[in-house]
Amino acid sequence: VSQRTPVHFLAYSLSKLRNYLAMLRVALCWSMLCVTHLHGGSDASTGSCPSCDQEGNAILLQNRLQLTPANIARVAAESRNTPTAKSGSASTDKFDVAAAMARVKELEKANDYPAAADVLTDMLHHDPSNQHFANRLYNCYSKIYNPALRGNADLNFTKHSLTHLQRLAAQPKRVLDENKRPIRIKQLSLKPPVFALENFMSDAECDELAEYHAARMTEYSEKKLYPVYCFKHDQYLAQADIRKSLINAQNEGSKDINSYCLDQEASHAISRRIQMNLSTSLSVFARESDLVDRLRLRLEKIARLKRTHAWAPQLLGYNEGVEYAEHEDCNHQDMARDRIATFLAPLADDYVGGETEFPFAEPPLSIRVKRGTGLVFWNYERDSKAGVDRCSKLSRHRSAKVTSGQKLMLQSWFSYGQDAFNSQRPKPPEWTDMLPHQPWVPCDWAGDDDAADGISCRWYNMQPF
Repeated sequence: VSQRTPVHFLAYSLSKLRNYLAMLRVALCWSMLCVTHLHGGSDASTGSCPSCDQEGNAILLQNRLQLTPANIARVAAESRNTPTAKSGSASTDKFDVAAAMARVKELEKANDYPAAADVLTDMLHHDPSNQHFANRLYNCYSKIYNPALRGNADLNFTKHSLTHLQRLAAQPKRVLDENKRPIRIKQLSLKPPVFALENFMSDAECDELAEYHAARMTEYSEKKLYPVYCFKHDQYLAQADIRKSLINAQNEGSKDINSYCLDQEASHAISRRIQMNLSTSLSVFARESDLVDRLRLRLEKIARLKRTHAWAPQLLGYNEGVEYAEHEDCNHQDMARDRIATFLAPLADDYVGGETEFPFAEPPLSIRVKRGTGLVFWNYERDSKAGVDRCSKLSRHRSAKVTSGQKLMLQSWFSYGQDAFNSQRPKPPEWTDMLPHQPWVPCDWAGDDDAADGISCRWYNMQPF
């Protein structure tokens, strides 16, 4: 853990300036008709450019320039006149659909809808575009999901967790996990409260999760499920060609998610035409990984962060050159469902850069811990004048750029109120144009709305709640 000094801030500013100059250079390349492609040589670029390689394909563009409003508008406009392939394909693996459906009917008859949802989820992994499987799965969701659960629990549980960790950090004695492994609690910051849970995960557990992440990401690649792209930032929605390609293009100005997500044609065109290097978030729901289930229980027993308040854990991936802009995990809106606490744990050490930085902490922090060490920090603080808890600017953080290797993290959010369904099952899509289990890439949800350098995009395997 290091504290930021004025020298650090000067270095950070110079880094920003270098990024802008690089963006300008690539912008000149675009002005000379350089076009990037996700699959390299599958489509030749048009025109020439001093920054292009010998085959004529454009160089890998930086994230923020690849996804500029002008570039997205251009591709969206072209997509309306170009037929697009269907996203997703049935698996060639042998799979007994009849036996699986018979099992679903048997479980539904026994009112075991969670188990029926598990079978249907597996069926959709084999045939992602099967709407009959999806409809049946959503029927199971409706039986499981009880909206009344939201916000009806102890809203102060995270305060108990905070005082508990403060007490553990103040004593030299280490706590033991279920395998009698010692875990030491250290407090790294007071404002915001940040704690390190040393030795929270073993090396073997880190390796197992890394292998699980690689296998799941390979599965999405083999299924050819390109994501739906969503652009909420005004700089994008101001582009007429983008507005024409939104799922709900007829309802401009609506806050509905359909009103800022691109349709299938435009999303597919972006996947083919623009080469991206994004961070990824793979949600792991209950009963999908025995190890993740055990880690959730371990965290609850050690840190008193309750599973009934947890969002589905996520495996985050940052390849070389990837960063994530400054943001808060809380949203200043629905307190009962807001993310009041965050858990992070690195799964690897073999990468350079990628520090978790808190520029508004007192004093500022730049954190890099050993793999298997858990980090817990609080996103809320007490407003003594108003007498209420509120989203804290002190918790604003960013993931610095990974300059070498791959950064893998386990992450989990904890909400103010209880929602037992939230971490149990993926949420059905809120828009009719999205396919079952289709990933999505929301952009511009980080940083200040009016900050051009706060634009970040991330690939998600499921739409978060």
